[in-house]
Amino acid sequence: MTNPVEAPTVLSDIDVEQMESWLFEFDRSWTDGELEKRIANLPTGSTNMRRQTLIEAVKIDMERRWRNSRPRNVENYLDRFPELRKPETTVAQLIETEIDIRRQCDAPVDKKDFAQRFPTQLDLLNELCDRPAANTSAVVKHAVCETVRPAANSDSVAEKKSSSAADMPEQFGRYRILKQLGEGAMGTVYLAEDSQLQRKVALKTPTFNGSGADEMVSRFYSEARSSATLRHPNICPVFDVGEIDGRHFISMAYIQGRMLSQYIKTGKQLPERTVAALVRKLARALGHAHKEGIIHRDLKPGNVIIDGENEPIVMDFGLARRLDGSDKSRITQDGVILGTPAYMSPEQVSGELGGSGPRSDIYSLGVMLYELLTGDIPFGGPIAAVLGQIMVLRAF
Repeated sequence: MTNPVEAPTVLSDIDVEQMESWLFEFDRSWTDGELEKRIANLPTGSTNMRRQTLIEAVKIDMERRWRNSRPRNVENYLDRFPELRKPETTVAQLIETEIDIRRQCDAPVDKKDFAQRFPTQLDLLNELCDRPAANTSAVVKHAVCETVRPAANSDSVAEKKSSSAADMPEQFGRYRILKQLGEGAMGTVYLAEDSQLQRKVALKTPTFNGSGADEMVSRFYSEARSSATLRHPNICPVFDVGEIDGRHFISMAYIQGRMLSQYIKTGKQLPERTVAALVRKLARALGHAHKEGIIHRDLKPGNVIIDGENEPIVMDFGLARRLDGSDKSRITQDGVILGTPAYMSPEQVSGELGGSGPRSDIYSLGVMLYELLTGDIPFGGPIAAVLGQIMVLRAF
């Protein structure tokens, strides 16, 4: 028989983005009774988009309730939202959702009971109830997919104070330094106000030390030039780059939100729909960069921020390089590993600069997808062990 899914509904990109954003926030902030509270605020847009949003919201709510020991069956939703009774394919979607959730929660799936409840769906029930149960060993029965919420009184990513902030003058050219946002081995990031354009920016001042300082400076400006060419809603834009009083800087959009890494809990699963929406947007952002001839080479949850509109923003093209060879300096020579080990592709681990292309970013996104779904990374252990396991993949 045919798959019990409605004929594809053609939605505009704007509708799709609006629907995914609404569903992400609904899933992220779910509590018992949240669907009824939020249903009046379905996103405005086409009738098809609003209907599809309602269907997906019901699926999310059903899954959440079952996993929180507050089960609600298909009929409960059909009574609350009569518009879901037609067409029959919509009902079929919800039946399939309930059966899948029951199996994941080790609840009985009684074909006779379902046949009495839905006598017009016998063909579907024969297929769904008789097919082998999917392997649900990865679904921890009593470990509910937790909704991760922003910490109280936290309005930015990795905000902190540090004594090193005193090294930065309060007025830095056209920028007024407001506070330090973060600090690492590669430099410091400040929240600043651009006095000319009257907007807040993230001001990054890298640290260049040692014999390779000149090459690091070249790479820094290469990063800025690469990032400045990208224009995509899910990529952090670069505004300015230069040098003031001997200090190099790059100014970027100030993104308020939380790192994607903060949404990952070891051993916990994020809702599959949430993960799918996030990864889809990240894939489209990377696709845009690749079309412009730029690869990221350090994609990881710590380089993605979920902003106030629940949009994932790719940050830090610090290892980016052009695919067309226009980066003449070829700053990083073959044999030098660039990236974060757990998310690096086999080509990166081997140190072959020329072998790192779009597929390296795709590999890293695949590792993130795995981690977001399982709460763990594919390869763990000491760095040497991780790199060795990744290298084994080169044989396939």
